Amino acid sequence: MKVLRVKPDFEFIQVNWPVNNVEAYKKLASPMFYGRPMADKWPRDWIGHIVHPELPRGNFFDVALGALGLFPDALEVFKGLLEPIAELLPLELPSFGECAIANITFVSAEAFDNAKGTKRVIEGMTFEPLRYAFHSEVISEFSLFKIPEIRSDILCVSGNRVPADRDFVRLYHDNNMSGLTFDVLWESE
Repeated sequence: MKVLRVKPDFEFIQVNWPVNNVEAYKKLASPMFYGRPMADKWPRDWIGHIVHPELPRGNFFDVALGALGLFPDALEVFKGLLEPIAELLPLELPSFGECAIANITFVSAEAFDNAKGTKRVIEGMTFEPLRYAFHSEVISEFSLFKIPEIRSDILCVSGNRVPADRDFVRLYHDNNMSGLTFDVLWESE
């Protein structure tokens, strides 16, 4: 079993937002997608703007730290996996239709193994771990998740102990998706 960091692939289209609702944007305090629910504040009429339209279109797009941007084809494949652990916030992209931003709200304080991992603490604030370690028995039930130490990062569990219908990386590759990269942070012994 592995834990991987999910990141946008900057070789593909990226999106800026909003282009039509600056006041609503101001209401969403930064950090935006750090595991906290936002659906009640989310404007239903946001229109995104494609950055570098000369780049190829993947199935996912970069939109903000801690969130996944999904074009309609990715949304169709991953909606069932994402709905229990994320808010699917609408974002209109001209010429691409109704897309979504997946705000991963599932944050597990029990996933990180404090006995084997090393956290970086500076002046009482915890930052990205220096060495990752996870409790296999806890994370084997997860697909995508966040940990309190780095709420801006989306993590996923992949491997032979993860059911195929919850293995985000396997589904991504089996459906020939593009627009994301995966960095291995930890492997079980």
